[in-house]
Amino acid sequence: MRYLLISSWLLLTLELPGYAANLKNEFLKAMCDSPKQINLEDSVCTACPAYITPVTRIDSQLTIGNFFLGHFSAKDRDEVLVVTDGCSRYGGSVFLWKTGHGWQRFHYESGLKPGNCIPFVLNDGRETLVCDNTSMHFGAIGYGFEQVTVEDDVVNRKQIIGNNVLESNEAGGAPRNGHNYSISPEGFQATKIGQTPALSIDVSAEIDTIKKHYTLTYKFNGDSFEATPDTEKSLTELLHFLD
Repeated sequence: MRYLLISSWLLLTLELPGYAANLKNEFLKAMCDSPKQINLEDSVCTACPAYITPVTRIDSQLTIGNFFLGHFSAKDRDEVLVVTDGCSRYGGSVFLWKTGHGWQRFHYESGLKPGNCIPFVLNDGRETLVCDNTSMHFGAIGYGFEQVTVEDDVVNRKQIIGNNVLESNEAGGAPRNGHNYSISPEGFQATKIGQTPALSIDVSAEIDTIKKHYTLTYKFNGDSFEATPDTEKSLTELLHFLD
């Protein structure tokens, strides 16, 4: 799956291979309960932090994955969303902010485990994120997109596309209505409609030998996203693509 994501931190991690690793080491200091639980080589907390209730004894360590820098709760505050695995059934994300003494944790959001996120600037100068999410149920993969915003240090998540629209049985799920199918995103990016910021999602829909391509576009008004009329028509068609 291809994602288009251009941001300053990504360019730095591409140009300086050690940059991301060094940042992850700094994040661990704020995420693990004690220095003894920090494993810098593997980027993990060797024990589940107290702010996460472990689901099983097997998930006994917290692993850092992707991270996304931004200004989520205040426009002049450096913050980061750190995607984690382990210690929780569906994973989650830890939110940190930068202080004069290093990074400090202010929120853990269970179940928020994006592969990629794109920032958009809110009316007040803060940033909100559009993040992808993936779920699996009985061999069917569902793909969704949500807006993630921090308000007064509380994380609000608003669905843009639910994973009941974009779905495939590529994971070995039973054919729906007797068909093998894939309705999945190929990429998402920030764009503009005129001078208005917008979100663009490329979707490939395939059933048996039939294949179609859709571009779903959502205008951003500085607060939330709204599907264009053409996108509303495409969503209706996608919902009935397997009929």
